[in-house]
Amino acid sequence: MKERSFDAFHGEGKPWKVLFVGMGSIGKRHFRLLKQLAPVEGLRWRSGKGDLRDADELENVTTVDTLAEGIKLRPHFAVIANPTACHVEPATELAEAGIPMVIEKPVSHTMAGLDRLLRIVEEKEIPVMIGYQWRCHPSFETMLKIIRDGKIGRPLCLHAIVGQYLPDWRPDIDYAGCYSARSAMGGGVICDLSHEIDIALALMGPAKRLACLCGKFSDLDIDSEDIAVIAIEHKNRSVSGIHLDYIERGYLWQTRISCSNGTLFWDYGNGTLEIRTSEGTLKKIEDPAGFSRDEMILRQWRIWLETLAGRAEPPVGLKQGIEVTRVCCAAKESSPTVKFVALRAGKGSLWVWFRQGGGPKGSLEKTFVWSGGDLWWPGRWSAESEHLPSTALLSVRTAIRSPRRHKRPERMCPLCVLRPWRGMTRP
Repeated sequence: MKERSFDAFHGEGKPWKVLFVGMGSIGKRHFRLLKQLAPVEGLRWRSGKGDLRDADELENVTTVDTLAEGIKLRPHFAVIANPTACHVEPATELAEAGIPMVIEKPVSHTMAGLDRLLRIVEEKEIPVMIGYQWRCHPSFETMLKIIRDGKIGRPLCLHAIVGQYLPDWRPDIDYAGCYSARSAMGGGVICDLSHEIDIALALMGPAKRLACLCGKFSDLDIDSEDIAVIAIEHKNRSVSGIHLDYIERGYLWQTRISCSNGTLFWDYGNGTLEIRTSEGTLKKIEDPAGFSRDEMILRQWRIWLETLAGRAEPPVGLKQGIEVTRVCCAAKESSPTVKFVALRAGKGSLWVWFRQGGGPKGSLEKTFVWSGGDLWWPGRWSAESEHLPSTALLSVRTAIRSPRRHKRPERMCPLCVLRPWRGMTRP
């Protein structure tokens, strides 16, 4: 932990001067909760790319016209709560000015500019916290301790599902106009719900490789992905399967971790954590009475103020946050190129009869069986001919399109399984 204290110039009893970059719903929430812990003098700079609620007037908040103007007022720290796609530029400018900052999750929707930002932060030893407040939930802390202590063995598999119907997220605004609906602003379930990706990396270890299927599958009026299914292989020989969506009616957030000697099941939506051991014992822990997301954010802010005093470290620093962004970007990159194996529904055994007349050796006649799968050319048609004659192609296709059923199993060759195009040989 750094000995340097960033609250030395703050002064006990004086308000914290906090520069908010963006003050939409999450920015206002941070401002409201931070004021419960300490007096706050707010400065606000708007990029103009968020929703219209950013323009609401707030008590004890001064609006500045440019970020440079806000920096000149020497804030004690900054909160970056504008759309995800707009995080990196102001964060870099603030880092160059040596100002500590809290960046809402994720750090960005691309990797562009993140290496430079990290280099500046590390060179100047600037405290940075990323807003993955699920790290401050007591159930997460319990799971992390159990896994680190090895009480139920080594974690092998994480399965998570997170979903909520996007129009229900912020019922007071048109969901189609919010940043979540716009891919260019960093919207989409992968970035929006990246809390669960952060949880997977924290509990299961760094990612080694992944595959993802994501896209817009619903009729929602958005251009960002509304469903994502991500499979991650971790470096410690464990796997995670993460499902994220904007379409779940109600609210669903569940994380299950299967370990070598037990299972952890965290149901955030219902406020419970179940711990099951290999001996069959079950312990169920419920959230404290009245616990809410606000309490997680308050705990995060308490840690942040301790961090500025040099007495704590952020739950998620910039380097860890960038790793989450790296996984998010890799997931999006994987989806268009992921290899699919097409499955064809079986249609039962179908006898296909082929006959070609003429030629010096007389007629060639064969009966094949087809069970609805791929049909391969035989390696040999007969002892005398290398491959099916080229003229057979049309006949076989015709037979498959308009099949005849024949009860002639004695004419069936077990090696003759066909695929109806030319040039392929039996595997």
